[in-house]
Amino acid sequence: MKKHTDKLMELTKEKLEISSVLGTEMEQYDPDEGPDPKEWLEMDEASRILLIETYHEEHGLSLGDPGAKERNKMHAVFHAVVETQVALGLECAAGQALSS
Repeated sequence: MKKHTDKLMELTKEKLEISSVLGTEMEQYDPDEGPDPKEWLEMDEASRILLIETYHEEHGLSLGDPGAKERNKMHAVFHAVVETQVALGLECAAGQALSS
């Protein structure tokens, strides 16, 4: 299972690199700015999560203890869900907080 997950992450990173060269997807994620809704919704879920994980790693927000990889992934998934809800214009507590 771990080998499969690692391979999927590797392929997703490659896809992001190719897509960013072609200009078809966001190149980076910044939660303080929020993604462009159209660009965000055009990306697949794995790419969204990878962008968020990359942001967390680059800004020292990832946990480093044993078992943290799964918690870091879950944290990124929650970010992706909220960003998608906001991009879709859905009524949610996070969206209301972000718009005020």
